[in-house]
Amino acid sequence: MRKDRITFDDVMLDWAVAELLSPTWVTFWAGATCDELRTRIQNAGVSSLSIYERTWRVGSITQFRSPIISVYGQCRSWSFRRTAVSRQELPAFSIIHQFGYPAFSFGDLAAKIKHDPSREAQNTRDAVAAILDQTGGGKEPFGLPIAITREVPTPPLLVEGYKRSMAALWSGQVASVEMFLCAPMPCPC
Repeated sequence: MRKDRITFDDVMLDWAVAELLSPTWVTFWAGATCDELRTRIQNAGVSSLSIYERTWRVGSITQFRSPIISVYGQCRSWSFRRTAVSRQELPAFSIIHQFGYPAFSFGDLAAKIKHDPSREAQNTRDAVAAILDQTGGGKEPFGLPIAITREVPTPPLLVEGYKRSMAALWSGQVASVEMFLCAPMPCPC
């Protein structure tokens, strides 16, 4: 069931569960509690989590990803929507500075990782290849990428979901990518 109104907690829970289920992050989100939640989500979906477990996951991802969130956002006061972004639009998205390529667009970064990855980026290329293998078998990765809208003509900034977005670009088989778009709103402080 899709809700009309998407909240900060909805977006952050999606991010938290995506990382919990990601093979890339399984060693970080390890331990009996995370393993039990991972199994339950895989078997019965996110709806099987209690309010306490959801709140804990949102708090955990918000704290862990605070270096990104503190620079780029998202904020509880922002507006959030779920939308489809075409494969033609996606390469123009901006990327976060943590990648070390300040002049690159997402399309530039995806092409570099696919065709000429650095030693550090090889793991990313391998993870995207694993997502492509998974989606080729009909199984979709969990979680939606997150982007922040900015003033026109500046393209949206992709904050999260780089590997899933690269898989969509590299596959050539999808017309669009579902993602969360977050729009900054004045803080009611």
